[in-house]
Amino acid sequence: MNKDLVFKTARRESLWWMVNSEFESELEKLGLGQHEVVEAWIDHGRAAPQSATGRGRTRLLELPTSRKQLILRRTLHGGALAPLWRGYLAGTRRLRRELEVTSTLLQAGAAVPCPAFGVAIASGPLWRASLATVHIPNTCTGLEWLMSGPREPERTRCCAHAVGEALGRFHACGGQHADLHAGNILLREGDGDTRAWIIDLDKARCNMFPAAPRHNELNHLARSLEKRGLLDSIDHSVREIFIEAYKTALKTRPRSLAD
Repeated sequence: MNKDLVFKTARRESLWWMVNSEFESELEKLGLGQHEVVEAWIDHGRAAPQSATGRGRTRLLELPTSRKQLILRRTLHGGALAPLWRGYLAGTRRLRRELEVTSTLLQAGAAVPCPAFGVAIASGPLWRASLATVHIPNTCTGLEWLMSGPREPERTRCCAHAVGEALGRFHACGGQHADLHAGNILLREGDGDTRAWIIDLDKARCNMFPAAPRHNELNHLARSLEKRGLLDSIDHSVREIFIEAYKTALKTRPRSLAD
């Protein structure tokens, strides 16, 4: 089980932030609470390259004395109405909820990133915002992995097992993803230690829900692969490994939810 995460929320004039206390002093050294600093953390998306590691554009944030790096992601509205919002949000509730849901899932034992902080700047009744999690190095998304071409059978089996286990654990911990696709799964290969994480938890939920939503999410994942012409590249034996790992992890009820 992961240690409890403690968040601190503050507001200063038009600025709002919610910070994991583990990173508070590091962020204060960088200028947390200063308008120009928060502005830079939010507007990094204008120049940052588009990333497949989650919705919006991302950048790495170096900390003054910690070896850990944070990855900043602009929080934006998605879907057909996104252009109408012009990069703004109606409030800070989405950031707060994503930080809280990610924290709850992490502490329950799910393979999700560690939440670090959220920041927002008010402009009249609307807000611009970014959220940061701890960067997981040496990873690629499941989509990038599949699009890079055929791999050795053993590596493919290891990755299928890792993704199935991570997703099964995510669901066992009560996770419900709002947009599960291969781009929202991180993979890190290693000798005997291939791992996967579920990322981009904007609008995700954390509760114990019936089987139907889980099946819907698995179907959504399959459809996203099919649309890109990648589903046929995953043979039956690899799918079986994924399903078996998923079912095994799903049966492992987290201690915090079993109490």
